[in-house]
Amino acid sequence: MLTRTCAISHRPRTGRSVLELAWLFLPFLTGACVDSSKAGGNAGGAGGSANDTGGSPNDAGGSPSGDGSGTATPAGLHVAGRNLVDGNGETVVLRGVEHVARWNPNAPADATGSQVPEIARTGTNAIRILGSLPGELDSMLHQAIIENHMWVSVANVDWADPITVSTISKYADYVTLHAQGEVNYRGQGDRWQSDSINVIGRMRQLGYTSPLELLSTGYGQELDTVLNHGDAVFDADPLRNVVFGVQMYSNVGNNVSSWLDQAKAFDHPILVGSCLFQEGIDNAWGNTATTYQQVWDGSYARLLNSFYWMWHGDNNQMSNSGSFGALTTVGQYLVNDSPAALSSTPVKSAFILNSRVN
Repeated sequence: MLTRTCAISHRPRTGRSVLELAWLFLPFLTGACVDSSKAGGNAGGAGGSANDTGGSPNDAGGSPSGDGSGTATPAGLHVAGRNLVDGNGETVVLRGVEHVARWNPNAPADATGSQVPEIARTGTNAIRILGSLPGELDSMLHQAIIENHMWVSVANVDWADPITVSTISKYADYVTLHAQGEVNYRGQGDRWQSDSINVIGRMRQLGYTSPLELLSTGYGQELDTVLNHGDAVFDADPLRNVVFGVQMYSNVGNNVSSWLDQAKAFDHPILVGSCLFQEGIDNAWGNTATTYQQVWDGSYARLLNSFYWMWHGDNNQMSNSGSFGALTTVGQYLVNDSPAALSSTPVKSAFILNSRVN
């Protein structure tokens, strides 16, 4: 049950109310509300919030699977050094697309996953699915993983719901968990470190063993927070299975190459967010019409994981209708024209191509 909402300043979603956005980005695990006095400027938006919906994980028992110590290496997708690797030990580089299943429980966007095969046609090897209800999640994951052989980042679900826990356990070898999305306060690295460690503890208490995605401060856009505090956060996970996220939307400005180099050199995986971010262009927040291209192409050149926001639903979209045949200019670039084109560059390992569940 939702207990409160917060006004969210993210990238624009035409026709979506504040309450719809508040559900999609509801603070759940860390409890951080938007400070409306700081919501302008470079406020970005991530596909996914730290802080998905549902009851508190503190209400649930359970512990990480393994030998009881919580240190067993997961059998499927997991972190090894700076990389993600699959169950065969092969390095995985996620080159994905973000996709909203529901804006809120009463506002489906693609709750049945009809657009998932359209996204798969791009050639992407990964998809982030946001907002599925517990009873819908299995079908979405089956379509993405089993039928279309894509890795999945699961976001904005009720983590504590027993159906969600059971469903994600079923597909655990092929997913990452977007446990902490864009943190909306700025700076405050010590606070972010504490909040992130709490998120890890609660997710592991629920029994999740898959890699946890934790985004940075300043609406996910502050790289320094991860660089300065990421080691402590990573070491707090008994499974050492954390992927950090930084949205390189507007704060990055003219520093794309420098930021990507720093992300590449970091001791743990950093997942790079890419987005046209039309709102930032319109308000002169630092990005231009080609910043997303620089981020997308540069992250690929450095073999960094990256997701683009979003497939269909706002003015940054890749498809005008959700169909592969209705690509926007942005979609055309990402799918066909980029040196990192989805149609030709993402690699699907044998592990994901042979995906199966019991």
